[in-house]
Amino acid sequence: MFGVTTMGVTEESILSMVNHIYDSGFRSVEIIAPIALAAHAYPPGLRRDLEKSLRRFACVTVHAQTAQVDCK
Repeated sequence: MFGVTTMGVTEESILSMVNHIYDSGFRSVEIIAPIALAAHAYPPGLRRDLEKSLRRFACVTVHAQTAQVDCK
């Protein structure tokens, strides 16, 4: 598999970026901090839509550039 990263994507553009990645034919995606770590602060509607969009991928990874990841 080959995937692209969402590093540098803002909370405002994360959903459209993920959809664009999928629509472009990629079937894997990597979410990189701080986006991944900020996900618990997303509005509930955005979180739901993002989770739904990510379910379409064969492989989703979350990469944090820190040793501590807060899993709430």
